Amino acid sequence: MTDKALAQEIVIMVRNDQIARKAKKPDWKGILQIDQHNLERMKQIVKEFSWPDSRLVGKKASNLSWLLIQHADSDVKFQKQCLKLMLESGADKKNIAYLTDRILVNTSQKQLYGTQFKPSLEPFPIQDAANLDKRRKEVGLGSFASYFRKIKHNS
Repeated sequence: MTDKALAQEIVIMVRNDQIARKAKKPDWKGILQIDQHNLERMKQIVKEFSWPDSRLVGKKASNLSWLLIQHADSDVKFQKQCLKLMLESGADKKNIAYLTDRILVNTSQKQLYGTQFKPSLEPFPIQDAANLDKRRKEVGLGSFASYFRKIKHNS
Protein backbone atom coordinates (compact mmCIF):
# COMPACT_ATOMS: atom_id res chain seq x y z
CA MET A 1 0.00 0.00 0.00
CA THR A 2 1.43 3.37 -0.99
CA ASP A 3 1.88 6.26 1.39
CA LYS A 4 -0.29 8.83 -0.40
CA ALA A 5 0.56 11.69 1.96
CA LEU A 6 4.28 11.15 1.45
CA ALA A 7 3.79 10.87 -2.30
CA GLN A 8 1.87 14.17 -2.34
CA GLU A 9 4.59 15.83 -0.25
CA ILE A 10 7.24 14.77 -2.80
CA VAL A 11 5.10 16.03 -5.68
CA ILE A 12 4.72 19.42 -3.94
CA MET A 13 8.46 19.67 -3.23
CA VAL A 14 9.21 19.03 -6.91
CA ARG A 15 6.53 21.50 -8.01
CA ASN A 16 8.12 24.20 -5.83
CA ASP A 17 11.57 23.29 -7.18
CA GLN A 18 10.43 23.61 -10.79
CA ILE A 19 8.38 26.80 -10.34
CA ALA A 20 11.42 28.51 -8.82
CA ARG A 21 13.80 27.28 -11.52
CA LYS A 22 11.50 28.10 -14.44
CA ALA A 23 10.70 31.66 -13.34
CA LYS A 24 11.48 34.36 -15.90
CA LYS A 25 14.07 35.77 -13.49
CA PRO A 26 15.07 32.91 -11.18
CA ASP A 27 15.86 33.93 -7.61
CA TRP A 28 18.95 31.80 -7.03
CA LYS A 29 19.07 32.56 -3.31
CA GLY A 30 15.48 31.31 -3.04
CA ILE A 31 16.29 28.27 -5.16
CA LEU A 32 19.16 27.38 -2.84
CA GLN A 33 16.79 27.67 0.13
CA ILE A 34 14.29 25.36 -1.59
CA ASP A 35 17.09 22.91 -2.41
CA GLN A 36 18.26 22.94 1.21
CA HIS A 37 14.75 22.37 2.53
CA ASN A 38 14.20 19.51 0.06
CA LEU A 39 17.59 18.00 0.92
CA GLU A 40 16.83 17.96 4.64
CA ARG A 41 13.39 16.45 4.06
CA MET A 42 14.74 13.81 1.68
CA LYS A 43 17.36 12.87 4.28
CA GLN A 44 14.54 12.28 6.76
CA ILE A 45 12.58 10.24 4.24
CA VAL A 46 15.58 8.10 3.26
CA LYS A 47 16.53 7.58 6.91
CA GLU A 48 13.02 6.43 7.75
CA PHE A 49 12.07 4.46 4.63
CA SER A 50 15.21 4.05 2.47
CA TRP A 51 14.69 5.09 -1.17
CA PRO A 52 11.06 6.17 -1.77
CA ASP A 53 10.39 3.51 -4.40
CA SER A 54 7.16 2.88 -6.29
CA ARG A 55 5.88 0.48 -3.63
CA LEU A 56 6.11 3.25 -1.02
CA VAL A 57 5.03 6.35 -2.94
CA GLY A 58 3.91 5.17 -6.38
CA LYS A 59 5.77 5.42 -9.66
CA LYS A 60 5.28 9.16 -10.22
CA ALA A 61 6.53 10.31 -6.81
CA SER A 62 9.37 7.79 -6.87
CA ASN A 63 10.55 9.16 -10.24
CA LEU A 64 10.19 12.73 -8.98
CA SER A 65 12.27 11.96 -5.88
CA TRP A 66 15.27 11.67 -8.16
CA LEU A 67 14.99 15.34 -9.15
CA LEU A 68 15.19 16.43 -5.52
CA ILE A 69 18.43 14.47 -5.12
CA GLN A 70 19.72 15.78 -8.46
CA HIS A 71 19.46 19.29 -7.00
CA ALA A 72 21.08 18.33 -3.65
CA ASP A 73 24.50 19.48 -4.86
CA SER A 74 25.48 20.76 -1.42
CA ASP A 75 25.67 17.14 -0.18
CA VAL A 76 27.41 14.89 -2.72
CA LYS A 77 27.80 12.19 -0.08
CA PHE A 78 24.01 12.00 0.20
CA GLN A 79 23.67 12.03 -3.60
CA LYS A 80 26.00 9.00 -3.70
CA GLN A 81 24.00 7.23 -0.99
CA CYS A 82 20.78 7.83 -2.93
CA LEU A 83 22.33 6.67 -6.19
CA LYS A 84 23.24 3.38 -4.51
CA LEU A 85 19.69 3.04 -3.16
CA MET A 86 18.23 3.89 -6.57
CA LEU A 87 20.37 1.19 -8.19
CA GLU A 88 19.27 -1.34 -5.57
CA SER A 89 15.59 -0.45 -5.99
CA GLY A 90 15.62 -0.70 -9.78
CA ALA A 91 14.89 2.99 -10.32
CA ASP A 92 14.52 4.45 -13.82
CA LYS A 93 17.78 4.08 -15.76
CA LYS A 94 17.51 7.61 -17.16
CA ASN A 95 17.31 9.08 -13.67
CA ILE A 96 20.28 6.95 -12.61
CA ALA A 97 22.25 8.26 -15.61
CA TYR A 98 21.49 11.89 -14.78
CA LEU A 99 22.41 11.46 -11.11
CA THR A 100 25.57 9.53 -12.03
CA ASP A 101 26.69 12.40 -14.25
CA ARG A 102 25.78 14.97 -11.61
CA ILE A 103 27.88 13.19 -9.00
CA LEU A 104 30.81 12.81 -11.41
CA VAL A 105 30.69 16.52 -12.28
CA ASN A 106 30.34 17.45 -8.59
CA THR A 107 33.49 15.45 -7.84
CA SER A 108 35.50 16.95 -10.75
CA GLN A 109 35.33 13.80 -12.87
CA LYS A 110 34.24 13.34 -16.48
CA GLN A 111 30.58 12.48 -16.95
CA LEU A 112 29.42 9.28 -18.66
CA TYR A 113 26.14 10.26 -20.33
CA GLY A 114 26.60 13.91 -21.30
CA THR A 115 23.65 15.19 -19.28
CA GLN A 116 25.35 18.04 -17.42
CA PHE A 117 26.13 21.47 -18.88
CA LYS A 118 27.92 24.59 -17.75
CA PRO A 119 25.99 27.90 -17.64
CA SER A 120 27.66 28.68 -20.99
CA LEU A 121 25.78 25.62 -22.40
CA GLU A 122 29.04 23.80 -22.97
CA PRO A 123 28.86 20.22 -21.71
CA PHE A 124 31.09 19.29 -18.82
CA PRO A 125 33.89 16.95 -19.97
CA ILE A 126 32.72 13.51 -21.08
CA GLN A 127 34.54 10.17 -20.66
CA ASP A 128 35.08 8.11 -23.80
CA ALA A 129 33.08 10.49 -26.03
CA ALA A 130 33.33 8.06 -28.96
CA ASN A 131 30.95 5.67 -27.16
CA LEU A 132 28.69 8.34 -25.63
CA ASP A 133 25.62 7.62 -27.76
CA LYS A 134 26.00 3.89 -27.14
CA ARG A 135 25.93 4.48 -23.36
CA ARG A 136 23.02 6.89 -23.71
CA LYS A 137 21.02 4.33 -25.72
CA GLU A 138 21.65 1.63 -23.09
CA VAL A 139 19.81 3.74 -20.48
CA GLY A 140 17.05 4.96 -22.78
CA LEU A 141 18.41 8.41 -23.59
CA GLY A 142 18.34 9.80 -27.11
CA SER A 143 21.41 10.86 -29.02
CA PHE A 144 23.66 13.50 -27.52
CA ALA A 145 23.25 15.70 -30.61
CA SER A 146 19.47 15.86 -30.23
CA TYR A 147 19.77 16.44 -26.46
CA PHE A 148 22.27 19.24 -27.04
CA ARG A 149 19.89 20.91 -29.54
CA LYS A 150 17.10 20.69 -26.98
CA ILE A 151 19.28 22.22 -24.26
CA LYS A 152 20.24 25.12 -26.54
CA HIS A 153 16.64 25.63 -27.69
CA ASN A 154 15.25 25.73 -24.14
CA SER A 155 17.69 28.33 -22.83
